Amino acid sequence: MTAEHQMTTEEETYQRLLAETWEMLSEAARTVFKEARSVAYKDYMVRSYGIQPQEIEAADEKMRLAAAELTEVDRVLLAKFVRAALVACASIDPFDYDTLTGYGTYGVNLHWYYRTTSDMVRDILYEQIRKREWAETEWEDPSDVPF
Repeated sequence: MTAEHQMTTEEETYQRLLAETWEMLSEAARTVFKEARSVAYKDYMVRSYGIQPQEIEAADEKMRLAAAELTEVDRVLLAKFVRAALVACASIDPFDYDTLTGYGTYGVNLHWYYRTTSDMVRDILYEQIRKREWAETEWEDPSDVPF
């Protein structure tokens, strides 16, 4: 017998954080988050849809272009979203095939929805950090440049 999904406290916290801070984000930060969430939703929460690799690549490209315009406030808020999504993910059993969360989707799907959203945004933030560190590196000798 399947049961209906009851939102966990961690999921409610995640939803509340999004609602309270969404207006503080720039359009670029919203684009980064919306693209990640869209890919995760299509991949895990829509049973009748098979996401194509090209769609994921297109979303990654949109996220990278938008990430170039992120402010420091955006980065901090997106990092909070990443952590909140991971906590929400951890609050759901990754092997739950009994709790119905939607048409043909279960707790396992919701777990991976949160996880994928978190991972995609995290990857964009890490990429921005690496680019900034690379740009700030002072090369003493031109032969030190690794290309």
